[in-house]
Amino acid sequence: MGKPGREPRPQTGEGNVDAERALLNVHPESGPALAAYRAWGYRKAGEGRPGGGAAELHEVMVLDLRRPLSGRTPHPPPLG
Repeated sequence: MGKPGREPRPQTGEGNVDAERALLNVHPESGPALAAYRAWGYRKAGEGRPGGGAAELHEVMVLDLRRPLSGRTPHPPPLG
């Protein structure tokens, strides 16, 4: 259950998500994945190398879970 006086958290199949943001790493050459994440409301927060210095540089994307879902695309855009 959320804290008193705060908006309810987004629902998942298991219940409320008690987090303010979601982070993910995506390879910058993954065009369809980047487009889908942007359509879902993710924005680029920076760059990083997942797993350490030997990995290729990835975009770090963040989604503000406090933001209302209205205006976000519920499904990914068509591929290709």
